[in-house]
Amino acid sequence: MRPILLAAILFCLTIAGCGGGGGGGSSPAVPLTYRTDWSASTKAPDGLSQLVQLLDSGNLVVAQTVINKPTSSATFPNLPAGTYHIHVELYLGANATGGVVGVTDAVITVSGGTVYSTAVNKPPVTVDVTPVSATVLDEHTRQFYATAKDSNGVPTFVGPTDFIWSVQGGIGSITQTGTFAAHQPNTGSVTASYQGGQPSALANVTVDPVQITQGKWTVIVFMNAANNLDPFSTLNVNQMEKVAQNADVRFVVQWKQATSTASGSTFNTTRRYLVKPDTSDAIVSEIVQDLGPGFDMGKASAMADFVDWAKTNYPANRYCVVIWNHGNGWKSGTVPLNRGVSYDDEYGTHIDTWDLQAAMGAGPSDILAWDASLMQQIEVAAEVRDKVALIVGSEESPPGAGYPYDLIFAKF
Repeated sequence: MRPILLAAILFCLTIAGCGGGGGGGSSPAVPLTYRTDWSASTKAPDGLSQLVQLLDSGNLVVAQTVINKPTSSATFPNLPAGTYHIHVELYLGANATGGVVGVTDAVITVSGGTVYSTAVNKPPVTVDVTPVSATVLDEHTRQFYATAKDSNGVPTFVGPTDFIWSVQGGIGSITQTGTFAAHQPNTGSVTASYQGGQPSALANVTVDPVQITQGKWTVIVFMNAANNLDPFSTLNVNQMEKVAQNADVRFVVQWKQATSTASGSTFNTTRRYLVKPDTSDAIVSEIVQDLGPGFDMGKASAMADFVDWAKTNYPANRYCVVIWNHGNGWKSGTVPLNRGVSYDDEYGTHIDTWDLQAAMGAGPSDILAWDASLMQQIEVAAEVRDKVALIVGSEESPPGAGYPYDLIFAKF
């Protein structure tokens, strides 16, 4: 091994740690008025209510309000001008209680004096899909939304599972929440059908090929920030961006944040990033795939899928796999299930130490680096002895800020 690489690894041993979203310029504050028409719901219970939410590109709720029947409007007075996902849920009871009986979704642009209207209990006559067209790189994702409209073209509520999504042209797959994943370069479309029939609408989709290139190092970072380490995740990705100008090192990160587990989350989903060079405090890296909210990072299969995907799409002469989270190694105790890593507080799950070999994916790697506590133990090493040549980590609990990724990987 070259001395410079050995020095970097030894440096890791001394400062290993338990291991966001993005920034942007400010926009002028403008109002949004939300209006709803209850007139067709005269036979419905008086307790009907609506939860109105505005979400940003990180799937974070930036504003919300509840309106009870017969109130017909609400105003969001100070929103930054821009594009939002508006998600409205219709509840059977007052104050957003009694169960969801209808939803409507759309992408809207908020500027000065914007008004958005809905109608309750109006039958859908047409459907809109947004965006109406998209170009997506192979193995990338894109979110689509479907909106049902009444005979007057006003968005109306439908059941939470009333839209059926499908893909035409063999270009990829789509979830029933409208997340399209590209798998084959070609032209095709995605369709949202109300209750599997009519009305329906489609969006034209072009999948462009991605040129796969061989690198020297691919650093595969499994970053589960669905816990109290969340603030350090943004710090560490910023460090990766600062060193990404090193042409010999390519960082690929699967990064989860969840608002249910941390108050400082900058998005509420699980994303796959290709890290891009940047020296600012903002996250500017490319979102290759968005796996959506509610993804469980406490499963060995979730990590294995990411490792294999990263090696397929970002091949290299050498691989360093980093597991970023809390760790509990082979800590002595009476409850064996405490022994593991990648604790996902949203689900109360983790990867058991004895499942680490499966979590490492199909092929071997050169380095396994624990950015987690209590993992540098012989019992843990025995579980992955056939998967990696070198293991780097701390046998104790290091600082929350974890590795200084910029200092370490500048030497690779």
